[in-house]
Order: sequence, then structure tokens, then C-alpha cells
Amino acid sequence: RRHGEMRTFPNSCEARAADYRVVGDGPC
Repeated sequence: RRHGEMRTFPNSCEARAADYRVVGDGPC
């Protein structure tokens, strides 16, 4: 389920890798 679902990641790298919107400004 990745349609209209927002997830939080420890860093932007993981979010981008998962094709998700970056929620936080965490350095790689």
C-alpha cells in the first residue's frame, strides 16, 4: 500500500529510496 500513504523515515535518504515524500530534513 503506497497510494496516498505517508510514512516517516529516520532520514531523507530512506524516504527517497522508498519513493516517499521527505517529512523531515535529516542529513544522509
